[in-house]
Amino acid sequence: MLGTGSAIGAVIAFIFYAITVISLPMLVDQKVDFVTAIVTSVKTCRQNAFTLIVWAGAIAILLFLALALGFVGLLVVLPVLSHATWHLYRRAILAE
Repeated sequence: MLGTGSAIGAVIAFIFYAITVISLPMLVDQKVDFVTAIVTSVKTCRQNAFTLIVWAGAIAILLFLALALGFVGLLVVLPVLSHATWHLYRRAILAE
């Protein structure tokens, strides 16, 4: 049960990641509706699957390390991840 629950949770997490990785910065940057932002995010994930899977892994590892340090690491990790995600978004959108 632990393996099945973890696998299902990983699929749900990746779906949520694919929907939000590009759409959230796009909603802040451009005047688009949320459906267009979500479609763009999923399309970008399909086109750059390897890069975005590696980025998801980096996010998971950095957040785990930040939490392991008693949540104090989040003061450093969250702004760094936010800034890096913004640059990832800009590069992905400019490539299209």
